[in-house]
Amino acid sequence: MATHPVKFFRNAEELAEQAIASVDAWALSRLDTQMDQLRARRDQVDKERRAIRDRQRVVNLRPLDMTHTFQDRLREICALCDHLGESGVRLVSIVGRGGMGKTALVSRVLADLEQGVLPVPGGAKEVALDGILYLSARITGLGLERICADVGKMLGEPVASTLAAHWADQDIPLVAKVEYLLETMQEGLYLILLDNLEDYLTEDGDITEEGLRFFIERCLTQPSGARLVITSRKEVKIAAAALHSARCIPLREGLSEDDAIALLRDLDPQGMLGLRGALEEDLRRAARHTQGIPRALEILAGILHEDPTTSLASLLADEATLGAEIVERLVAEGYRRLGGEEQRVMEALAVFDGPVGATAIAYLLHPWFRGLNVRACLRHLIRSYFVSVNRATDEYSLHPLDRDHAYRQLPADDESDTYSRRNLELRAADFYLNIRKPESEWHSIDDLAPQLAEFEHRIRAGDYDGACWVLQPIDFEYLYLWGHFVRLGELQHKILEHLTAPSLRAYNLDGLGRTFHALGQLERATNLFHEALIIVREVGDRTRESQYLSNLGRAYHASGQFEQAIECHEQSVIIARQIGARREEGRYLCQLGFSYRYLGKLEKSIEAHHQSLTIAREIGDRVEEGRNLGNLGSAYREGAQPERAIAFYEQALSIAREMGDRWEEDTQLGRLGYIFYDLGRSDQAIAFEQEALAIAREIGDRGGEGRHIDDLGDIYHSLGQLDQVIAFREESLRIAREIGDHHLESQGLQNLGIIHRDKGRSEQALELFQEALKVARKIGDRPAEIINLRNLGLVFGDLGRIQQSISFHQEALSIAQEMGLSREEGFCLLELGKALLVADDLPAARARCLEALALDMPGTSFQAGLILGIVLLRQHDPTAQETFTDAIARCHILLGRTPDLFQPRYAMAAALVGSVVCDPRWLQESERAELLTPALSEYRRAIKTCAAPGVVHDAICTLEMIQMADVKGLEPVFELLEAA
Repeated sequence: MATHPVKFFRNAEELAEQAIASVDAWALSRLDTQMDQLRARRDQVDKERRAIRDRQRVVNLRPLDMTHTFQDRLREICALCDHLGESGVRLVSIVGRGGMGKTALVSRVLADLEQGVLPVPGGAKEVALDGILYLSARITGLGLERICADVGKMLGEPVASTLAAHWADQDIPLVAKVEYLLETMQEGLYLILLDNLEDYLTEDGDITEEGLRFFIERCLTQPSGARLVITSRKEVKIAAAALHSARCIPLREGLSEDDAIALLRDLDPQGMLGLRGALEEDLRRAARHTQGIPRALEILAGILHEDPTTSLASLLADEATLGAEIVERLVAEGYRRLGGEEQRVMEALAVFDGPVGATAIAYLLHPWFRGLNVRACLRHLIRSYFVSVNRATDEYSLHPLDRDHAYRQLPADDESDTYSRRNLELRAADFYLNIRKPESEWHSIDDLAPQLAEFEHRIRAGDYDGACWVLQPIDFEYLYLWGHFVRLGELQHKILEHLTAPSLRAYNLDGLGRTFHALGQLERATNLFHEALIIVREVGDRTRESQYLSNLGRAYHASGQFEQAIECHEQSVIIARQIGARREEGRYLCQLGFSYRYLGKLEKSIEAHHQSLTIAREIGDRVEEGRNLGNLGSAYREGAQPERAIAFYEQALSIAREMGDRWEEDTQLGRLGYIFYDLGRSDQAIAFEQEALAIAREIGDRGGEGRHIDDLGDIYHSLGQLDQVIAFREESLRIAREIGDHHLESQGLQNLGIIHRDKGRSEQALELFQEALKVARKIGDRPAEIINLRNLGLVFGDLGRIQQSISFHQEALSIAQEMGLSREEGFCLLELGKALLVADDLPAARARCLEALALDMPGTSFQAGLILGIVLLRQHDPTAQETFTDAIARCHILLGRTPDLFQPRYAMAAALVGSVVCDPRWLQESERAELLTPALSEYRRAIKTCAAPGVVHDAICTLEMIQMADVKGLEPVFELLEAA
């Protein structure tokens, strides 16, 4: 009986569907297996990488292994070798259009350098090279963060860990990180290849990434063992001052005819392409038509391999293919002649835009081309010179010209299931999503490579919200804490204008603000925080509102706007309490206390830190506990309660040591050193500062090193060892300039000015204070501006230019009052009062001293009382004795808490002198010795507390101010002080 035709066709269709389903299931299962193998292989490589703690002489693989087909370029090789052999040359760039063989040329020379020899005419020259680092824009990236991490691998431990810690420290300026990075390579000879730099250049040749620009500039101008080799399609712009350190090798022409012919024959080792046995005339025509450009010759061979029916002669007859823009035309022709499957593999590699394995390609193409034999296609493409393979990593890549052409061929269709550019980018993003590591294995930026790649693919696909979600888990807990501020800012900026969801937009605005804050761009940070705050208030997100208020407060604090900072911190604390966010409340209180201290509101500062300390202990946050203990110590120090301050600093130091936090240990030791200096206990102060200095040098904290050296200068200054002080000051200033720390530079200039002033070198001091003021204004450091204006006022007073002195003191006072800095205002009023006293403007001097007293600042009120008493003495005001008595009482209060404070001790002795000269009995010469007895006794106690020459000199100057009121009979006091 005949089979029913309809049933037959229905069975055939079902059978076909079952077959397709079986093939799909097999392909999917096979892909899953390949993905599992990929993850396992990656984990093994990571394990091996982490096991390598010693230095690696060669880091990363050479971009190309072209030694088997490389031809001639003898002139360029000689030029490159000559330049690398010159000690004064720090950068060699090879510049030429795409396909000229720039990377191949460099790889050829560096392959020999890996073996310790330099290929020179007539043989090879041995070179003692300490390390080679290979970096490529398309493979590894050329960012400063990558350079820093890979230099760490090249130098090994402990340098790698120190570099990582230095990079992650947000208080260190970017330029300072570059300086330190170069310093680590100073003792050796290291070669760094930056391949395809054109990806990081503007049309004019400027380097777009700030960190990379700093690195290259400093390599050219600073002493370092680093030498750079660059390949680029565009010439990089070099500053005129650095041109003597740079050399350029232009690749404007292709190979000579003879070398081009030799390369064509090498590309046909078995004679299967007809090149090895081709007529000399045809080979020469091919060399001329391709202009001898290496990549064009490779593609020519690839076309012949791809199409066995085509001959060299027929290709040469095709004028449309071998016209102008020869390389681009050959790339297009080579791609056109590929089979459909090979074209898809080329397009997949173009989407990934960097070396990937066969599994990645299979994963990408699977939804549209199930069961595609990717490895067979790759073998074909490699033999045809379209794809390069790295056999060590089993990864495949395209030449940039091929990549650009293949990518342009992708359909622009945005339908959800079509084979299109957008969908391929999203599929590539999913590939990296599937190979992420668990968070427990995130130890360095290398471990975040899948997320960073996924982010870029989502950006290319226009999935900006998705990119933001990729960034959120790694932005501040990882990239920011590891110090990758510039990289993070670039990622945040890419999505800034494209996010539509309010919560995501606010999050990104705040994140970019924090990044700009870390980079010192405070005005931009403040504006971004404001914008983020407006959004979260509109959507009613109270948690984010308190967080963003705190960030805004920190930006205000950093820019010296302390009142605004306090307002933000107070609001953030209130909201945190309302929503029960205990940990956040404690941290916001800590920030609040910090800002209160800068405004001189010490009681409020202490109260806020105590509340924060209570919360930290309650929730077991040891880091925050240590931070609050240290801040309490500083508040009590400024409140002239050094013994309490010491107790808090010692507790903070204990926690730092318990947690193994060497940076915090360094900080607390330095604080202890300075407070013992306050107490006049120089030996203990020096011991603490030297211990802190040793740790700073051990952990590579160059800023801390400079500060401790500066503090040691203060201590030796008080001991009168001025020549040693100058050495300390100059070393601190040198470090500040080396690492680009402008705050430390301003302080170094200021302190060096002080020592020159003390040595009577007023003109040199004047220059240094003026330079320090210029630096402070450049970086917007208003407190430092106040101090330097005050110092300028003192120097002009030394020079007898009293009106200029008064003018500078008034300017300093105006800024302090504008900023609401009560502590600085007190010092400005005190110094202005002294200057007006010297100018004999007694009413104005009196007014300023009364204002200083009204502020009631512990560090200045006792001195203000003393100076006011002298003014009144000069005015023959009967209240002078009462004022001196008040100054004595203020000193008693401070000394009752801390007997070892030498400044109030000397001030009290001077006030006792002022008090007795107001006594009517002073007019009787026979009474003077008895009247001076209490003052002499107090001076002896002061000298016993601290007899440092600088301190005694200041005491003599104060006594001279009393003598200026036409007071006789003070010789016993002068004799006592001069003897000391």
